[in-house]
Amino acid sequence: MKNNDEDRGGFFSMFTGIDKLINVVADMVEKDKEEVHINGDIKPDNQRKITGKYGINIKLAPDKLDGFSNIRFDDTTNRKENGPKIVVPVTDVFEEEDKITVVSELPGVKREDIEFYLDRNTITITATKKDICYSKKVELDFIPERDSIKENFNNSIYSLMICKRAEEK
Repeated sequence: MKNNDEDRGGFFSMFTGIDKLINVVADMVEKDKEEVHINGDIKPDNQRKITGKYGINIKLAPDKLDGFSNIRFDDTTNRKENGPKIVVPVTDVFEEEDKITVVSELPGVKREDIEFYLDRNTITITATKKDICYSKKVELDFIPERDSIKENFNNSIYSLMICKRAEEK
């Protein structure tokens, strides 16, 4: 039986990603960075014809969280003591020439329980139902005008369409 580590197409492919993640975190520690945002393009290769964009935000927690000593998290549920479970919703960002569409899955939430906030180029989507609090931040490559943002909510799918300014297209 031949072991072909060069192939990296199967089981071993996940370890190349972990290796890169470890290198990024080590670089953050060395340069004393608390947060880094990595984005790029997925380009087609000979085997796969898929293209797309990706964005990853990595934050390192400080050794000591001053001012948060009264908040305790249960390791298994990410729940504040006597508070809601905090969940990052599944979110996709689609970029087109003239707009960006942010789509989040918010199961079990009513439209009136959803809010979005705009802070310069960061959009924060929050929604709360009984014992779950959904929260997602999306950083944009431009500063949108609030009037250009259109919301839609249908069958637990919440979307924001954000038009780009003419000079940013």
